[in-house]
Amino acid sequence: MAYGALLLRCITQDASFGKIRARAPLRLVPVDNMAAQPAFVQKVLRMDGIKADTIWAKKSSPDGVNPPAAVANDAALFAFIQRTLGGCGYLTVEPPVGVTVIGKY
Repeated sequence: MAYGALLLRCITQDASFGKIRARAPLRLVPVDNMAAQPAFVQKVLRMDGIKADTIWAKKSSPDGVNPPAAVANDAALFAFIQRTLGGCGYLTVEPPVGVTVIGKY
């Protein structure tokens, strides 16, 4: 089971592709968890990695929106969320105390 430890409803496709930033009460700072990315892209975004990369390539030029920074694994994601106001991401394991889980996939 994969856990979406996603703060501030960052689980939606809109948030994943930079469309939700203007509506959020707090600026979201999403980060990709490279260890969990294939499952997240397939199960939550309902596409393959090639399609997700293509969407980012198309958005980068006209919209000026860049893909989120990436971390290697769950431990790096935990550290990022703890030190970053509005930090959000997705996990492969049960989150530690203090991390708010918005949804599971």
